[in-house]
Amino acid sequence: MATKRAKHAVYDIKYHFVWIPKYRKHILTKQLKNRVEELFRAKTEQYDFEMDAMGIEDNHVHIFLPAPPKYPAAKIVEVLKV
Repeated sequence: MATKRAKHAVYDIKYHFVWIPKYRKHILTKQLKNRVEELFRAKTEQYDFEMDAMGIEDNHVHIFLPAPPKYPAAKIVEVLKV
């Protein structure tokens, strides 16, 4: 566990986000899984988040994401969902 430093903070914040399709439908086929992974990686690069891990199953997506304290969890979810 390496702490990170910002201008006025020392932090080690890690979030675990899970996205589930409505009624937990098994809609994430192989082709869609690749596209979902591509989109999430593009968003994390755009906002300089470092994705630790991502797991995509048939009916949900897990993302482990460390983020700086300037972004609240709700803002990170908003950024990733758009």
